[in-house]
Parts: sequence; structure tokens; C-alpha cells
Amino acid sequence: MASVKPQQKPLLNVAIVSLAWVVHLKQLTSPNDGLYIQADLTKLDSFETIFARLREYCDRLDVLVNNAAYQITKPFLETTVEEWDTVMATNLRPAF
Repeated sequence: MASVKPQQKPLLNVAIVSLAWVVHLKQLTSPNDGLYIQADLTKLDSFETIFARLREYCDRLDVLVNNAAYQITKPFLETTVEEWDTVMATNLRPAF
């Protein structure tokens, strides 16, 4: 007869916020695996969603991985003003 192990609390409460949906992170299957949130940090209402999900997940967050960045992969001098604005709005403004 198989024994049932009580659910253990995670050692650390970890949340990952990412701009793109990362396939291997979709496989987080229990709260002990951590919390994955896809969000566009250029939109202010995303922050309300992030904090609501965090409050549902845990009372205390130990580690936050902010992977919600935007990167341009071409030479700087070929970058348009609109592309640069997107980089700044995604990578710098949310920290403000």
C-alpha cells in the first residue's frame, strides 16, 4: 500500500515574471514549484494582476525573477526611435 506524504511547504517562495510565455515554465504544476506570471510591464494594470497573483500564492515572497525584458538584436545605429522607446518602456520604466 502506497503511503501518502503530506504536502511540504516550499523552502523558498519563488515567482517568475516574464514578457513571453516560456514553454518549460508552463510545467510548474504545484505551488511548491513556484509561480510563473506572464505580464507586459509596459501596461500599468499588469502590476495589479501580478500583485494579486502573488498574494494568492504566498504571504511572503523570497525570490522574484523579473524576466520581462525587451531586447533588440541589431546594431544600435539601425535602431528606430520607436524600438528604443519600447526597450525603455519595458526595461526601465517598470522599476520606477
